[in-house]
Amino acid sequence: MPAKRKRNMSQQETPPSTEPTRRRSDRNLEKLSAASDAVKADPTAKLGVLNDGLGNGERRPRARGKNSYESRKDVERAVRNLQAMESELQTTVRNQRKALETSEVKPIGDEATDGDATMPLHPTLPPRQGKQVVNEGEDRCANSVEQAPLDGRKAELAEGDIAAAARDAEAEDDGVQRGARRPPPVNSEILPLPWSGRLGYACLNTYLRASNPTVFSSRTCRMSSIVEHRHPLRNPDEPEHATKNRPDKEQPADIERGQRYLQEMGLANARDIVKMLRWNEKYGIRFMRLSSEMFPFASHAEHGYALEPFAAEALADAGKVAGELGHRLTTHPGQFTQLGSPRKEVITAAIRDLEYHAEMLSLLKMPEQQDRDAVMILHMGGTYGDKAATLDRFRENYKTVSQNVKNRLVLENDDVSWTVHDLLPICEELNIPMVLDFHHHNILFDDSVREGTLDIIGLYDRIAKTWSRKNIRQKMHYSEQTSAAITPRERRKHSARVRTLPPCPNDMDLMIEAKDKEQAVFELMRTFKLPGWSTFNDIVPFERDDEPRKAVKKEDDEEGDDENNAATQQDGVNEDDGIEVPERVSRAFLEWFKSIPGATFSDAIELVDLRSANAGRGIIATKDIEEDSILFTIPRTHILSKQTSALVSTLPQVFDADQAPADPENGFAVKQDRWTSLILVMLYEFLQGDASSWKPYFDVLPESFNTPMFWSDAELDELQGSATRQRIGKEEAEEMFRTRIIPVIRQNASVFPQQEAVSDDQLVALAHRMGSLIMSYAFDLDKDDDSDEEDENEDGWQVDRDDELLMGMVPMADMLNADAVFNAVINHAADSLTATATRPIKAGEEILNFYGPLANSELLRRYGYVTEAHMRHDVVEISPEVIEAAVKAELQVDDSVLEKVRAKLEERDLADEGAVIEWDTSAVEDDGTLLAQDLSRDSLEELNALLEAYLKYVEKYSQDRKRPREDAAISILRRIVHDIQAKYTTSLEEDQRLLSSLGAMDRRKMAVVVRLGEKMVLQKLQSVAMGAQSDQGPGEGSKRARTSN
Repeated sequence: MPAKRKRNMSQQETPPSTEPTRRRSDRNLEKLSAASDAVKADPTAKLGVLNDGLGNGERRPRARGKNSYESRKDVERAVRNLQAMESELQTTVRNQRKALETSEVKPIGDEATDGDATMPLHPTLPPRQGKQVVNEGEDRCANSVEQAPLDGRKAELAEGDIAAAARDAEAEDDGVQRGARRPPPVNSEILPLPWSGRLGYACLNTYLRASNPTVFSSRTCRMSSIVEHRHPLRNPDEPEHATKNRPDKEQPADIERGQRYLQEMGLANARDIVKMLRWNEKYGIRFMRLSSEMFPFASHAEHGYALEPFAAEALADAGKVAGELGHRLTTHPGQFTQLGSPRKEVITAAIRDLEYHAEMLSLLKMPEQQDRDAVMILHMGGTYGDKAATLDRFRENYKTVSQNVKNRLVLENDDVSWTVHDLLPICEELNIPMVLDFHHHNILFDDSVREGTLDIIGLYDRIAKTWSRKNIRQKMHYSEQTSAAITPRERRKHSARVRTLPPCPNDMDLMIEAKDKEQAVFELMRTFKLPGWSTFNDIVPFERDDEPRKAVKKEDDEEGDDENNAATQQDGVNEDDGIEVPERVSRAFLEWFKSIPGATFSDAIELVDLRSANAGRGIIATKDIEEDSILFTIPRTHILSKQTSALVSTLPQVFDADQAPADPENGFAVKQDRWTSLILVMLYEFLQGDASSWKPYFDVLPESFNTPMFWSDAELDELQGSATRQRIGKEEAEEMFRTRIIPVIRQNASVFPQQEAVSDDQLVALAHRMGSLIMSYAFDLDKDDDSDEEDENEDGWQVDRDDELLMGMVPMADMLNADAVFNAVINHAADSLTATATRPIKAGEEILNFYGPLANSELLRRYGYVTEAHMRHDVVEISPEVIEAAVKAELQVDDSVLEKVRAKLEERDLADEGAVIEWDTSAVEDDGTLLAQDLSRDSLEELNALLEAYLKYVEKYSQDRKRPREDAAISILRRIVHDIQAKYTTSLEEDQRLLSSLGAMDRRKMAVVVRLGEKMVLQKLQSVAMGAQSDQGPGEGSKRARTSN
């Protein structure tokens, strides 16, 4: 099957409507009821085929006018659209009426109305006659407890649930209404320009985090990993490996070893600070908040540790760079670090955390003023029902912290409990600086001021003095709410970027707390042309995956368009300069593709950006497409492979086995297989850069991947017992790169002149990227009729000299996403490859290819995505080791017997054979769903045959025939299921609940989908084993039961 990638979301052929059922008019109900009855009475009444009333089901043509509907589905769709419009209109009118009725607006021209200046805009309406829909619903809800057949206790609980639900709904509605009724903010018009301060961002640099190798300072782990790493590695002389060299839990545990594991992670975080600081300096950012997770669990009661001496050098190096560049570094302990809590354990943990942060900042050893400016921001926390008592507890606990903590502690107003007016007095009393957060203030503020930035300016002097008394440079926090936010809870969320600067002093250190981190700072610098903006103005901006931008051209000035256009043409400015970069790349690729002689691209399809659906680029239909329509064509001459690359003719000795260089260790010719051949070809073209004719194609291919090859250990742990982890092969791939790829590049400097500036590690990383592109995008190429006869085998497949299919990168074909429910295929002709529609495709549908019946575990391994539709192809792999362990445990067989059994199985080529249990997918509905959830009979029979072979030779060598073979087989099968299930740390039910609670399809969710699908197969296999045991009669076997389900 053609190999290809991506798509992280399930794609249904006809997605079921998620529109909630809404109230219709009686007339529409009657029409739909009649249509439904007609369909039930005669199934041929679907899709415009109506029964003639005589029961013969003959087709009768329907009149098709301009406004006629072709099917019942069209009628239902139209009704749903009308319902949605009606519901939105009613909701909008209702909210506006409530807001107006509860507002205090003086009536216009009605000054002599008994002195009432706040009368409602609308008089009270009389009660409606007839059916009261709302009251009917309320009565039904109120009476539901009395009508339900529940006992007294359950009735009380149910009544409480209903009351709680009503309170929640009322609170939510109240939040919306309060948000709609709140007065508009009153903002200052002051802009702090010209700007001479420092803009900063918090903790994470999105650009460096997405780079390869990644750079960030918040690596962490789970507590279970700490405990696990207290055990030594299975092979201490080799580096840790996710599957081959894990901690050996059978060896004694050492707490210090687990602590070293944490410390090494912290050192990696600390070393990346230097890289982040130098990157910030390059682009004019000189203010950054350090991550509190830099040293994982450093303040934990059990797993905590001091930073000195092991981290002193790494932190001092970072502080030295910050000092030389004049950068400010701060921290912000988490929300659970509270000194006003009434719980002693919370206070103890808070003090530990503050001491950890203070030690981290002190070990930076920055110059005196920068060290003084390295503060740590703290929230007061909860009020616990009494603000005064909370403040008293804070005063007492503040006395107990070290002087280092007191020197650095700063209080910040929050958006839940503590306003600026609440905190400023205690800050003045205890000589603690107070940081003003504008976003928090706009949500929670004192009654004496209004929302916005204008009124709070009156406190600027008092706030500034809390800083100047300790000779610390003042800082402020700024962020904005999302545009659609209404309720207080919604308004607390930070927007991705900010639109303006607050009215702060123009030399302020201003922390921009936005989701886009450094990109939000860049946005402000661009908007106001702040110092440093020219250093990055021409750099491709970071694009958020969840907020793709449309390709919108910049508008020309209305005046002087002709002159501007003429000047543009004379200056040679590209007309694409006004297009967003991702769309510009796609457009350049499409133009390149269309320029290929013999290539075609239908005007009914479009190449689009689908990153908002976690699917990269894709192709959608812009018009209705008929079945068998040709979507696009690519000539074989423009498929990137070793047959079309100049590298093969330039270095024939590398690709020709007869001329291949001898391996000095083994003494035989080193032959490049189809994988390494294509990797070399792609590296050759990629390293040429603009000189390569394939440059527009490489530009649209991804640079990062979601395949497990690039997952961290913690992410791989989410796969639990899945066999996917054993098939990743990262170490083997790197060994192949170093022995078969890098030597070719190093020995042919004239062909790869760029290699002189690239290290071996960088070449390995680049080879990983090319290998992942091949795994995710490459196609196996079917027979070419013009190929030489000597390159054809008896089946007519085109093969390399080692009888392998030729592999190549197929531009445009690899832009197609894929799913188990598809609508297009790639056909292989003599001179070209053609994408063809397999069924009618509606405008707006995505064009989807098919990779074959692959399990989600294999989709994830190859392409880095999973889908719900592919769960029908999920499998459970039973390794020979698992089978042998089950045989040994159930039959009490010693090792000497097992060695003889293994020898016999090797004679039959069964020693390395395991079993693969899969679903029966032979019976499938038209919509792709399975008719029955049964296991494949063939896979069960293969497992039976393997168990029979084991039992046959165990009986032969153990001379133990007391136990019937069928009974023993069932026991072994149950043991196999038990042993595999034990490798998963969560149950099937727990995974089902977890999956429903997870949001976007990230790596963790994909891992849950994989292991959940495997557990469903195991559960069915377990029921087969239990059923076989129950069906077995006295003295009878259970072959029938074991091979059916």
